Amino acid sequence: MPSGTELQVLEAVKKRSGETTVSAVAKDIKMSLDYTRVMCRSLGQADYLDVFRSGKIRLTLKGRNVVEKKGDR
Repeated sequence: MPSGTELQVLEAVKKRSGETTVSAVAKDIKMSLDYTRVMCRSLGQADYLDVFRSGKIRLTLKGRNVVEKKGDR
């Protein structure tokens, strides 16, 4: 299960239709670009996000499910 800050990243991606850039998420959650990039890479390794070389990120089904479950609480 992602940490609280990682959940913020997933929620920010979901608010942007499930696909955006790392820099847009960093601005949304008011974190540094470098730290956001590290979190996105970690979430990608855990299969919550698809992370592309272009800087784009996209929620995976697993990531979408986590965000939706958190919203149900």
